[in-house]
Amino acid sequence: AVNKDKIISNEKRIPKNKKSLQEATLEQMNKLQKEELWKKELLKEHFVRFSHLLRSYLTSRYGVSFLDKTTQQSIFLLDSLSLDEALKNKILQLLKSSDLVKFADSNIEDKYISFLFEDFTSIVIQTTPIMEEP
Repeated sequence: AVNKDKIISNEKRIPKNKKSLQEATLEQMNKLQKEELWKKELLKEHFVRFSHLLRSYLTSRYGVSFLDKTTQQSIFLLDSLSLDEALKNKILQLLKSSDLVKFADSNIEDKYISFLFEDFTSIVIQTTPIMEEP
C-alpha cells in the first residue's frame, strides 16, 4: 500500500520555481557570511564550510567532482577545464586560503575574509553561463 500522506509531503518539499545554481550558491554564501563563525572562535569551521561550498559549486557547475579532492588534485581538474587563466588562479587562491586556515590554524582578519567572499561571488558570477536572447 502506498502512503498518500508521504507522497504529498514529498511533493510539497520540491520548490515550484527551482533556484539556479548561482542563486542557491550566493544564498548559502550569504548565510555563511552572516553567521560570522570566525568571530565566534570557529575560524576552522568557517573555512571547512567555505571550502565545501566552493567545491560543491565547482562540482555542480562543471560536472567534475572537486569534493573529494585535495587542492593539489583540484589544480589538475581546473587545468582540464577550459577556464580563463585569471579565473583559474582566483579559484586556486580561494582553495589555498581555505587550506591554510583549515590545516594551519592561522588567524585571519575580517577584511581578508570579506575579500574572500567577494572573490567567491565574482567566481560564481563569472562562471554562470549567460542566457542567450531568443
